[in-house]
Amino acid sequence: MRRLVHCLPSVLLVWNCFALDVAKLVPVRWPGGPLEVTRRAAAKADPGILKDFYRPASLELLRDTPINCLLVTWSAAGDPAVLRAQQEMAGAYAKLAQQKGLAVLGLVYAGADPVQAVEAAQAAHLDGLALEPDFADFERLSQAVEGKADFLLIPLQAGGSSPGIRVLSDAGAAVATPTSEPWIDSNLWLVRSLRAKGLAPVWLGFALENPSADNDARAIADSAAAGGRWVAAPDDGLLTGLSKQQPDALAKWRRITEALGFFEEHAEWRRFVATGPLGIVRDAATRYPDVADENLHLIARRRIPYRLIDRTAVDAKALEGLKALLVTEISNPSESERALWKNFAEEGGLLVTGPAWGTTVPKDKECMEQELGKGQVVVYREETPDPETLSKNLLHLLGRGNLGLRLFNAPSVLPYLSASEDGKQWLVQMINYASGPSESITVRVSGSYRTARLYGLSGAAADVPMEKSEQGMELAIGPIHTYAALLLER
Repeated sequence: MRRLVHCLPSVLLVWNCFALDVAKLVPVRWPGGPLEVTRRAAAKADPGILKDFYRPASLELLRDTPINCLLVTWSAAGDPAVLRAQQEMAGAYAKLAQQKGLAVLGLVYAGADPVQAVEAAQAAHLDGLALEPDFADFERLSQAVEGKADFLLIPLQAGGSSPGIRVLSDAGAAVATPTSEPWIDSNLWLVRSLRAKGLAPVWLGFALENPSADNDARAIADSAAAGGRWVAAPDDGLLTGLSKQQPDALAKWRRITEALGFFEEHAEWRRFVATGPLGIVRDAATRYPDVADENLHLIARRRIPYRLIDRTAVDAKALEGLKALLVTEISNPSESERALWKNFAEEGGLLVTGPAWGTTVPKDKECMEQELGKGQVVVYREETPDPETLSKNLLHLLGRGNLGLRLFNAPSVLPYLSASEDGKQWLVQMINYASGPSESITVRVSGSYRTARLYGLSGAAADVPMEKSEQGMELAIGPIHTYAALLLER
């Protein structure tokens, strides 16, 4: 039933008959009311100002911000009397918000009665519901919304985590990989995976472990760079500070809304297509989806730019420009697929496959390398080769000089490479996952470009000088605090 929830049209008609373009919604968690106070009390957390937060004054906090969609506390398991009071208060507040041009979705928690939540939301003229990641009663929910084409449902995706450097000890020492680089937690790969599966929009619903202006901005950029959204979630301390007009809270709020606004100003970047020398063929029917996702995670951490190609869309055109093709997810290739892969290798490509290729790999070896025409085939003995080893081997087999993009002096930075549909623009988005600024960074990209402009989350864009090298163009861009983007024009 989850599939039915996801497969909603991208543009829906809401209750008052204006067009609600889901792609343009900029959501924020906006908790409050007696149900939220009860939830906090159960978790032994201080409810702060949330009991009385749904007042007209709190809507003024959204003035002159890009936020246009509120996720208000709506439904959860508990006392029916508290639930009725919550929905009466949140419904009245939603009416005020909608009068100001804001969309309002009711936030539904695990254990909520989906039928009651839908009926109450429609009676209150909410624009729809947002489902917490732990909500699971999709069967009853789908029955409740059947025939209601004017009702929006958006599931908040599970699996995301606070982006940053993973910490080993209280002293702040970062966990290092075998290559002595810090271990980076990022959601770039997750957003890409979800989008490749056809999910739209992709809203990540995790809570930050340590809310701060920098961490909020990083979480926003980490999801937005790949075309998704992290649902901004002001913590209780920030909401309290904002209600009291405290300067530090107002400054933090400006940083958060500034980051949200940056990606709305550059919404055209969402239409750019991920590019790179590696193609990863995805199979929706893979028997090992967790392994497939871990491959994406670790390949991204190795800073190997890649394209995701759905198995049903693989043809000669889809493979143009690739130097390597990873097909370990395909355990039952057809003859036409095998012929296409073989031709790719014979023409000079690197094919990385598994036992379905038909080569017997000795038990004392993890994989075997074979020459095929002008190229090479690497066959793994197991259907699910170790993702850490696979990502490391891919970097070695491809060679750093063939990646198309390299960053120097940037151990805490991950890039995301994409291009406009006509190929005339290349976009290098870079997220710094460390708590402090990166050092001065040098970016090397293959190809030749006329201009390069550097963007940050604040301030004006600036032209960046380029120097030609044997492997492309080099650009010195200085330190990155949280996020930067290079837009290259051919």
